[in-house]
Amino acid sequence: MGPQTGSVQVYMKHIDPMIVKPHMVLKHEVSSNLKPILKSLACGYSEFLSAVSYFLVLWINLIMFIIDDNHCVFVYEEEMWTIKGRYETALEDNGNATWSYENGQDIMCFLVVSIFYGIFIF
Repeated sequence: MGPQTGSVQVYMKHIDPMIVKPHMVLKHEVSSNLKPILKSLACGYSEFLSAVSYFLVLWINLIMFIIDDNHCVFVYEEEMWTIKGRYETALEDNGNATWSYENGQDIMCFLVVSIFYGIFIF
């Protein structure tokens, strides 16, 4: 039997993930460390935005994501968003990955927020 696969759900706004759908979902091997999940998330996010780049709003998000190195990563743990720091910091820290188990599937929820872009949203 191969490695167990879970669902990594990505949100772009500070909203309760139990009541809204994620911005995107990636399948990933269940891991106890954040680093491999964050690396896959970065690759998947780039591929996702390339596929739908004809939408003006997503183009703006893509441009902001590329030029802004202040995007922060949060993980949903114990019913709240827990900050893991800027992407590079979270990658270097390689903290523990906390998975929840819902409807027979391992799930991890990420919130990716650009500090620069967030100033205009919030």
